[in-house]
Amino acid sequence: MWMLTVFRLAVCALTWRVTGLNAAGRPLVHGLASRNENVRTIAGMLLASSGKKSETILLEALRRRESLPLVITILADIGSRQLEPEIGELSHDRDPQVVRAAEDAARLLAAR
Repeated sequence: MWMLTVFRLAVCALTWRVTGLNAAGRPLVHGLASRNENVRTIAGMLLASSGKKSETILLEALRRRESLPLVITILADIGSRQLEPEIGELSHDRDPQVVRAAEDAARLLAAR
């Protein structure tokens, strides 16, 4: 069943890249919250490989606190330096996974 979900994510990613419609890319962000590790991994890879293009939908997810640890990590991977203040604020979050992701992201962004 997860293979069908991955296929749907791939179609959404292709549509998003071709059309630029953020609505087509949002299912990738939702894929980060999947219970299936394969789906989460592939959704993250598709977002990260889109680079700066994915910043808008990832920023929306960051502000909605959706899949925060993964969203923070992907934003750091693509080098979203303008989001350093928002990511820095999350280093004081109540969720230890969010804190760890924010601290790792801050180190990664500082090293670039």
